Amino acid sequence: MKKIIPLLLCVLLFTSCSQDKKYERTVFSMDTQMQLTVYGKNGEGALDKAEQEINRINEKFSISNLGNLSALTDEETKALIETADEINKSTNGAFDVHIAPVMRIWGFYSKEFGEKKHRVPTADEIKEAMDAKGERIYIDFGGIAKGYCGDRVVEILKNEGIKSAVISLGGNVAVIGKNPDGNPWTVGIQSPFDNELYATVSAYDKAIVTSGDYMRYFEENGQRYHHIIDPATGYPVNNDITSVTVIADSGTYADAMSTALFVMGKDNAVEYWRAFGGFEMILITKDGKIHCTQGVDIQTEKEINIIK
Repeated sequence: MKKIIPLLLCVLLFTSCSQDKKYERTVFSMDTQMQLTVYGKNGEGALDKAEQEINRINEKFSISNLGNLSALTDEETKALIETADEINKSTNGAFDVHIAPVMRIWGFYSKEFGEKKHRVPTADEIKEAMDAKGERIYIDFGGIAKGYCGDRVVEILKNEGIKSAVISLGGNVAVIGKNPDGNPWTVGIQSPFDNELYATVSAYDKAIVTSGDYMRYFEENGQRYHHIIDPATGYPVNNDITSVTVIADSGTYADAMSTALFVMGKDNAVEYWRAFGGFEMILITKDGKIHCTQGVDIQTEKEINIIK
């Protein structure tokens, strides 16, 4: 029997049924609950190493680590910044890890936000933060760290001989191989409008990453302010998109691109995909319509526009 298993605090769901030995691990890291499920021999040992890596990356690149770039000089950090800057260049500035001063004043990852103590920064505060962003000395890995973490976990699990697994890192999912029944994994996409399932996609050996304006936000004077900040303005993105899912070989790339495409808006995101390709995407617009590229194996009862 096939069943959909909800993952707490995650945007995406997966399905599987199997008689194989299954090992599971729940880890709280990067401000979210993560669920790791592996099938095969040495599952427990593989999960131990994966958890150690998650904790290492959280300590180093956490979304709450809005650090000074001068203190981050090792080769791993340099490579991640280089990847981020390449995506920033190709997307005409839609993804910028140097936005840390702006993220700090909005406080979406602060203790106060968790305690529901938040406010809209003043125009002067935003201008000052944007000026500091221009100095490019502060770094925020919040839009790429979980994707990179997923890639590292996949690498570790494969090195440990795991050939079938699901790694859910709170909006970021990576699947290794097919499920133990020999079928692609079924990954669910949550509705941006409620807690229901909006669509499912079938995939194997892929990263599936979602960014949405409903994941982390607050409301003030009847207006919603969400955590996806436009690097060009310093304010939350306000366009026709409410959710973006990217399916790609690399979780690092998918994580950054889901944010960049959200910032672009539907028309520019479609134009970018047609120009560069290399990934599949699902856009959910505020009118509830789904716009997905032709390579996505999607199942839904909602209206779909296939992008070619």
